[in-house]
Amino acid sequence: MSNFAVIPARGASKGVPGKNLRPLGGRPLIAHSITSALASGVFEQIHVTTEDAEIARVARELGAVVIDRPAELASDLTPMPPVIDHALAWYESRHGVPDHTFLLQPTSPFRSAEDIQTAAQLLAGDADSVMAVFEPGDPPQWALRSGDHGYLVPDSPLELYLARRQDLPKTYFDGPLYAIETGTFRRYRRFLTDRTRFFLVPSLRAIDIDSELDFRFAEFLLQADRERLTG
Repeated sequence: MSNFAVIPARGASKGVPGKNLRPLGGRPLIAHSITSALASGVFEQIHVTTEDAEIARVARELGAVVIDRPAELASDLTPMPPVIDHALAWYESRHGVPDHTFLLQPTSPFRSAEDIQTAAQLLAGDADSVMAVFEPGDPPQWALRSGDHGYLVPDSPLELYLARRQDLPKTYFDGPLYAIETGTFRRYRRFLTDRTRFFLVPSLRAIDIDSELDFRFAEFLLQADRERLTG
């Protein structure tokens, strides 16, 4: 089975300027995803798609293969499917169609090599796609929104909003890893299909860095772990 790993890393970022190269634990943010992917042993090569020359340079130094992304696919408004399409076309022109495509976003630095291995094992079974997921701190049934005339209303039926946590079904949010059969991706244009397996990861390992606060929290987690190991 051939597994295509793609890490999308734009140079522009509004939430955290330059975040993909910003040091986290003394290493560029993107380094964490490249390193765990290489350590997993699931891929022959790790591919970074970017329009940014400095990201490309760092990615190559870390052992990744760089796919030059056109500027029109590097806007903050660009959805992910066209970015994956472009990366797949680049790969296929050189190696043929891969059996599976893995999306490893650099904003999930705590994704582990074992997470990637678990996804590959599940994808080798009866699944069309696989997601790593985590349980939210509060059930989404407790969410509130603005209703008519701006009054606060529950987003779910009132009986679910008032329910105890233990009486509600378990719910999950998508986490730090997506993998799919390449042909299935082209049919669905997404990673959630009718046959998506999942595995649970701790919420801290699913952190997604999208703001300055997220970055500072990730730095805190790394520092706390370092102190635990050396204390």
